[in-house]
Amino acid sequence: MTNQYLLTRKIILVPARHPLNKLHPIEVYLTPLWPNLTDGLNSSANYQFWEHEWKMHGTCSDYPNDPFTYLKFALHLKLGLSTSNNSIILCW
Repeated sequence: MTNQYLLTRKIILVPARHPLNKLHPIEVYLTPLWPNLTDGLNSSANYQFWEHEWKMHGTCSDYPNDPFTYLKFALHLKLGLSTSNNSIILCW
């Protein structure tokens, strides 16, 4: 398989070697909390957006080779800043 995405309206197939292939455990959190604002119900658009965010910001972070950990900590930060209840913990 090539490094290009295979897109359909409902599903995106991420090549096995692609770093975003590990996002499935947190996709349920990413979709409502950090969607692509132009088409947040389209998983292909969301994956493209998350890839863009990781390439632009995550590769300069403490996790330059680990988009899963970068995006997971971004979710923790968002939840920590936007909720008054500190009992919310993401487990995966």
